[in-house]
Amino acid sequence: MREVSWDDALTLVTSTFPSLGFEQVPISEAVGRISATDIYSLCDLPAFTTSSMDGWAISGEGPWSIVGEVATGKRSTRVLSTGECMRIGTGGVIPEGCTSVLPWEDATTESDNIHGQSVDGANFRPAALESRTGDLLCEAGTLLKPAMVGLLAATGHDEIAVSIKPRIGIFFLGDELLHTGVPIDGAIRDALGPQLPSLIESYGTRVDVATFVVDNLTALHSAISGALGKVDAIFTTGGTADGAQDFIRPVIE
Repeated sequence: MREVSWDDALTLVTSTFPSLGFEQVPISEAVGRISATDIYSLCDLPAFTTSSMDGWAISGEGPWSIVGEVATGKRSTRVLSTGECMRIGTGGVIPEGCTSVLPWEDATTESDNIHGQSVDGANFRPAALESRTGDLLCEAGTLLKPAMVGLLAATGHDEIAVSIKPRIGIFFLGDELLHTGVPIDGAIRDALGPQLPSLIESYGTRVDVATFVVDNLTALHSAISGALGKVDAIFTTGGTADGAQDFIRPVIE
């Protein structure tokens, strides 16, 4: 068997195997999957200029008379005139005529009038501050983490094209492994069995086989042969040296 460096082995792994294709999944099921295509923003985010504070949408110099309220999630049809204001919550759409947002804590209310000091444009969150329609959000091959999936949802995506999960087989080798209790009499407590399947699945795969095999050529050959055609890739731990009980190389050959 030809010896290869780590870098050469990585190149072989990442360039040799064909794609398994892709499938569409709901955005709620996209976490932990691998994006199959480049994904772009479907809208500006935020889609409108919004308030970054709870307070008052004011127009011009004060004091300002209260003329209404900006309903959450809706555009106001009212155009503010100088000296008018409307209640507004964080994320509320800035109404026409508004020159700034005065926070609740900086305002004083007297009857139906608001008093305070503000700077034009204060506490505005501009439209498209985070992304614009058509911006690249993530490239094909990206492991979709919760924050990215949230961004994709915020920019209008209902479904995502993701790579089909490769089916993985894992064979743990080593007669010296102990699977319960503390190590005794020269045995070594297995540390890979509890962690490796979850680690591999965290990269967007599906572990279909995870089993321990004794250090025996016939047993190992039978186990791996039985997995061929049922999984897309096989992982082994141990058994790769040239010792009397190392059988990975002859099994591959």
